[in-house]
Amino acid sequence: MKYLFFLALVALVSSSHQDQRTINDLRDAILELNDRMDPHTHFYKPSDVSHSCTFPGDGFNVSVTFLSLMESLCFTELIRNRPYDDYCPSADNAKPLRCAIIILRRKGKREVRLGYICDQDENPSPALFRLNKNCSDLKYDTSEVTVQIKIPSEDQPWKHSLPLYMPMKCKWIEYTDSFTFSEGKTPSEDDNPRNPLGRQGIAGRGKLPHLGANAVLIPIIVRENDGQLQVVIEKNSKAPFGFPLPWVPYPRYFYYDPFGRELTRSLHKMWLTMYETDEHFYYTTTLEQEIIYNGPIHDKRNTDHAWMYARLFVVDDSKYKFMTDFPPDSRFSWRNITEQYLTFMKTSLIDVEGKRLQTLSFTSNSHATLAK
Repeated sequence: MKYLFFLALVALVSSSHQDQRTINDLRDAILELNDRMDPHTHFYKPSDVSHSCTFPGDGFNVSVTFLSLMESLCFTELIRNRPYDDYCPSADNAKPLRCAIIILRRKGKREVRLGYICDQDENPSPALFRLNKNCSDLKYDTSEVTVQIKIPSEDQPWKHSLPLYMPMKCKWIEYTDSFTFSEGKTPSEDDNPRNPLGRQGIAGRGKLPHLGANAVLIPIIVRENDGQLQVVIEKNSKAPFGFPLPWVPYPRYFYYDPFGRELTRSLHKMWLTMYETDEHFYYTTTLEQEIIYNGPIHDKRNTDHAWMYARLFVVDDSKYKFMTDFPPDSRFSWRNITEQYLTFMKTSLIDVEGKRLQTLSFTSNSHATLAK
C-alpha cells in the first residue's frame, strides 16, 4: 500500500512539474492573452493545464494548450517583468477563465501565437476542454497542422460575448495543395462576413473558394414518363454530401466539374444558356421552381468567415425537356419513384431545423431511404 501511495505521489509531483514547465513556456503568450483582453484590467494568471496537443509540420510544429487562468489582484500593465506567480495573489470569488492557446514554433525563430480562445465556465469539467480532448479531432479538414477549436454550443452565437475569441486563421492555396495560416484576428474587429451559424473555432476562408456564402444548388430533377414519376440519381454515388443526387455550384462559381462532365454539361446548358444572367436565373427559378430550402448549412469546411449555402429545389423536366434518357454506360439514370417517395426526398434531404444535409440511399426496390 505504501508503495502504491509513493507511486501516486511521484506521478502527482511529475504532473505538477510538467504543468509548471508548460506554463513557463507560455509566459509570453499568457501576457499577450491578457493584453488582448484589456491591459488595464486585472491580470489573469495560469492555475493549471488541462492538456496539450502538438502537430508536427515540415520544419515546424503547431501546438494548442488548454489551461485555466484565475483573476489576480495585479494589473496586467504593471507586471511585465515580474514573476507573477509569487507576486500576484488571486482575487476573492474569482471565476476561472478557460482558454486555448495556439502557437507556431520553428527552430531558432520567434514563436508565433496563432490564436486565443477563452470562455468563463465554472464547471469542474468545462465544455471547452471536454469537446477538444481528442487531439486528432482538432485538425481542420485535410490539414495536419491547422487547428479548429470546437466551440461549446452556448458560445457559438455571435451575440454571446466571450472574454477573448481570436481563432487560428487559414486558407487553402490550390496550386501548392496546402494550407497557409497566420495570426487570427478578432472577428468583431475585421470586415469579413460572419457565418450565420455562429462561431466555428477557425477564421479565414479555409478550404472554401470564397469568403462569405459558398452557394451550392441541389436540384431534385424529376419527370413524368408515360404516367410514371421518375427522378435522376447517380449510380454508386460518391457525391461530396453522400447522397445519390446531382449537385452543382451556384452558376457564378461554376469553375470545376463536381460530379461528372456528362451531367455537368447538361445542367450548365440548362441553367446558364436559358437565362441572360445569374441574377435572371435566380429570379426565374424562384418563380418557376419549387424551393425546398435556401440557407446556410453545417459543413466540415465551414469557418467563421466562409460557409456552405444550399439551395435545394425541384426541377420538373416534364416541362423543360432538357434531360433525355441516359446511355447504359452512364453514371446517371432515371429511377421510378412514387409521389410519396418524392415527398420523402424533399423533406429528408435537408434537416431544416438542424441546417444539415442528410444522406439518402436507394434500395433495390427503388425506394429512397435515409442512410444509416
